[in-house]
Amino acid sequence: MFRDLSGKNYYIELAKEVEKFAFGVLPNFGGVLAMVDLYCMYNRARGTDLISPEDLLIACEKLNSVQDAKVLLRTFQSGVKVIQNSKPILTHAYYCFRGIQLGVIFH
Repeated sequence: MFRDLSGKNYYIELAKEVEKFAFGVLPNFGGVLAMVDLYCMYNRARGTDLISPEDLLIACEKLNSVQDAKVLLRTFQSGVKVIQNSKPILTHAYYCFRGIQLGVIFH
């Protein structure tokens, strides 16, 4: 899944791999996934070629500076970090969270 890299391009290439992986799994989680969960899922998919939490965080931070990135790192005021679709899809859960009834919107 991941090729052996070293040097200055390591984090950029890792960011591309993480983006590809995260973009594939995010729809199963409503478009948002906690970094700790992404870390576990990504390393499980890699098998024995594991990365550190710090490497994952740096790679995800690089995604925020990539033009047309499919996923972005977001940090909430509480300090919780999540990876999310760069263009979130408004779902039923979103409308319920915002206190909006779907029946009212579509009538």
